[in-house]
Amino acid sequence: MTIDEFVRNNRGINGGQDLPREYLELLYHNIQSNQIKMQTDISDMQVVTTVDRYSAQWDGILKRQENVVGASFTSNASILKLRAGRHEREMFSLVVDSTTESILNAFERTCDETTMQKALDGFTNCIKIAVYFNMLPEFNKFLSALAAYVVEFAHGVLNGDK
Repeated sequence: MTIDEFVRNNRGINGGQDLPREYLELLYHNIQSNQIKMQTDISDMQVVTTVDRYSAQWDGILKRQENVVGASFTSNASILKLRAGRHEREMFSLVVDSTTESILNAFERTCDETTMQKALDGFTNCIKIAVYFNMLPEFNKFLSALAAYVVEFAHGVLNGDK
């Protein structure tokens, strides 16, 4: 493309007005000497190098993920030493009922041991949080829900239902 073609293609792009010709000529020469390079897309690569480049890009993504994870999460050991923040008690009180219901629902409906164990772990963690915040009514809700489930399960076993 010539300078004249470049200037003609860029007419009226400045709020309906033309940019100064000197500016467009400077821009034309700058683009000519420093070509605009686009990042290559995996689909544009040749078959021979696709696997290598794809692997390199994937390794880069995984490395960035490690950097983000390392920077954004606190280790479990140091979390146990931290005191709760200003709003954690209120946040927990907002979700405690739906959390209890969800955990019990998952526990009752699954036959998978892993899911049962995760539900029990979640239930245990909720009880620990309730105790930490001295939330006795919520603690009692957890225990009564668990006790009701155990009693129902025991009746089912004794009657041969389960």
